[in-house]
Amino acid sequence: MHSQDKDVDSLLRWKSLYANTLLETNPIKMRLCLDETKTAILDRMEDVVWGHPRTVVEPEELAALREALHMLKRLERLFCPEPEERKWVA
Repeated sequence: MHSQDKDVDSLLRWKSLYANTLLETNPIKMRLCLDETKTAILDRMEDVVWGHPRTVVEPEELAALREALHMLKRLERLFCPEPEERKWVA
């Protein structure tokens, strides 16, 4: 797989998972969605930081990644009320 194809895949993956997570209403499924989406977002951030030197990342995407992580943290607080259930560092 070419680096550019991987970039597109990771971009589409995190955006798709994030959109699905925002629409999830089942508390049990939400926990799984949060984990999978967080991993996809962090993978994309890793691709951006350590990816191919020719990878062009728009500032808007970086802002969207940052905002998505903040939203996931807020959702986790709602769906995982007990601190020991949370995977985020407070």
